[in-house]
This record gives sequence, C-alpha cells and structure tokens, in this order.
Amino acid sequence: MSPGGAHPSFRLTEARAHLIVGWMNAFPPEDPPPLPAHVDVVRLRAPQGFLALGVFMMIHFAVGVVLLVVVVGAGVTRGLENAGGVDGPETGTEVAPPLETSLETEIEDLNEDLMPHAVLWSTVLGTVGMFVYGLYTLRGPHRGLDRSVAGLAPTGGAAMLFGGLAGIAIAAAYLFGIARIFPFDEAINESGPMSKMAQTPGFSRTVFLVAALMAPFVEEFTFRGMFFGGVRTSWGLPAAITITSFCFVLLHATEFVSYWPAAVVILLVSIAASCARVLTGSIGPAIALHLTYNMSVVSQFMIGSEAP
Repeated sequence: MSPGGAHPSFRLTEARAHLIVGWMNAFPPEDPPPLPAHVDVVRLRAPQGFLALGVFMMIHFAVGVVLLVVVVGAGVTRGLENAGGVDGPETGTEVAPPLETSLETEIEDLNEDLMPHAVLWSTVLGTVGMFVYGLYTLRGPHRGLDRSVAGLAPTGGAAMLFGGLAGIAIAAAYLFGIARIFPFDEAINESGPMSKMAQTPGFSRTVFLVAALMAPFVEEFTFRGMFFGGVRTSWGLPAAITITSFCFVLLHATEFVSYWPAAVVILLVSIAASCARVLTGSIGPAIALHLTYNMSVVSQFMIGSEAP
C-alpha cells in the first residue's frame, strides 16, 4: 500500500481517468446559454428546421429558374440563326444544320457555359439569404433561440482541429481510394458543375473561393445547424442524421448524377459532420470538416487540370 492508502495501480487508473475526462471536456455538452429576461425562448423544432432548409433551397431554385430562362431563350435564338432561320446568316453553298439539331447543340453548350455561374451565384445568394434569416431568427425583436440546439454553442480548438483532420482524411480516402477503385472515365462520366469550374482555368480562383470558403459555412449552418437541430428536437437523433443527410446528398445531386461513387462520399461527409456536431454541440467542427474536405478535393481537381 502507498502512504496515501491507495494501491499504485489504482492511482494509475485514476490518472488515466483524469486524462479521459480532460479530453472529453474538449467537447462541451449542449448547455443552452442564458438569455435576457425580456426575450422569449424559442425552442427550435422541426417546422423551423424545414423553414431554414426551404429558404436555402428556394434561393437555389430561383437561380435555377433564371438560368433555365436564359439558356432556353438564348439557345433558341442561336439555334434559329445557325439553322438559317429568321434573321439568320446566309448559308451560301453550305448546308445549314436541321433546326432541331441546332437548338439542341446550342442549349447544351449554353447550359455547360452558364452552369458554373449558377453554382457561384446560388452559393453567394444562399449565403446572404441564410445570413439574413439567421439574424432574424437570433436577433429579431422579442425572439430568442436555444442556440446550442442550433449548433451555435462555443467550441474549442481541439474539436476544430479534429474536424479539419477528419475532412482531410475523407478527401484522401476519396481521391486515393474510391476514385482509383472506381476510376472516372471522361467518355462515360460527366463532371458536375463544381468539378467543371475547378477544371476551367478562368474559374480556378472563383471555385476555390466558393467551394472552400463560402459553401461550408452556409451549408453547415443550414443542415447541421437549424435543420438538424429542429429535426433532432422533434423526432430524435437518428431521424436528424438520416433526414438531413438525405437532403444534403440531394442538394449535391449534380455532382454525382453520372458518377455514383461521389454520392457515397457526399453521404460520408454529411454523416461525419453530423457526428462532429453531436459530439461537440457546435457546427464549428462540422464547418472545419467540410472546409478542409472541399479544399482538398478542389485543389486536387485544379492541380489535375493544370497538369500537362
């Protein structure tokens, strides 16, 4: 027995326990912060979570509608001109292509050219829209929010580092594992708009700014913050992870519509971000995970596009 009356092995176990407790304290629980007495506490529920998702998706939908109108309108005009339609060029001895073929070609070309712009502006406007919605929800007159439920609790540097490393690990598994097991064949598969932006020299800086810096913040606030918190409060944790991950994957459908392994990776990112959100009570580590994943993947696409 030791002078203190405790067996040495017990002291060793106790020391290990203190280390474990200290590590767990780096991931604080979701304790709601105090609110001013004059503010009514608004408990985040599923309807509010779906409303946040609706605001985010409506902005993307509006940008998509504008893109569709522009593409179809300009495509029809160019198609008529190339087919020798009204006000079209003189074809001389050359045979003008059939109208249907000309229209289809022009619309496809315009869609490919304008899609990166749609991704860019939907992200920018989505960020602005969710920022305004967040201010209204959090700081509107006589409105309060249990912020920890929305994933807005403070978090430590260890948790942020853990999230960032997890994002890099997922990106490495995708780029050097899944992508090699299921190689991308350009003759069969078509890159999504974000990947095309990364592979287009003129868009390299733009896609890096959008994908790596802007998108993770607005998407995590929407999906792992408001949406996740509302569904979890109303229907529980399994439903929150399942529903938010399903919607998150659907949001990125254009990135995997012709290359299904990308859907698996996007789902993995969503589940990992949800776990980080649950463990820490904050969307901060989820943002770090999403941020480093995007930076890793986009950087790889940009390097590949610049290779001789």
